[in-house]
Amino acid sequence: MMIALCATACAISPTPPRDTPDQLTVEAMLTQPLQSGAAGFDHVTRMLRDRFPMNDQAPVTDQIERQRPLKLRDGYIVLRYLQLEGRHALVEIDSSPCFPVEKAIAVTHPDPSRLAQSRNSGIYLATGSGMSVGFSSTDAKRACVTALEIAETPRR
Repeated sequence: MMIALCATACAISPTPPRDTPDQLTVEAMLTQPLQSGAAGFDHVTRMLRDRFPMNDQAPVTDQIERQRPLKLRDGYIVLRYLQLEGRHALVEIDSSPCFPVEKAIAVTHPDPSRLAQSRNSGIYLATGSGMSVGFSSTDAKRACVTALEIAETPRR
């Protein structure tokens, strides 16, 4: 009797799945910190740390060298990840497949007064909820996002 009751109750209220790196998308990395602030940053970096663990005892260059690419749920690939002190992270994204800069602009809404300058330099910055998300493109046409820098903005 007890086993049947547990089986029924357990089937009704399953434990929610834990976030895993393969549930992450580039769009989430771009938008969650801007929309949810520190909580969004923590959510994104927790999933990345699960796949790219850091060892405080090893030199950063050694840690990065040992990293293996991570294919995200949306098909884009994170090549490297580094979390710096505090809420500050760097993410390198493969340009093949290409996450379009135009899509990143559309979801982050960088400062429109600096958009022309950003298009010339290939470096964009959006802010919101106490966080900044910078993204850049290093491919020849500056069409693909290849790097993200997510950081908490200093309080005044």
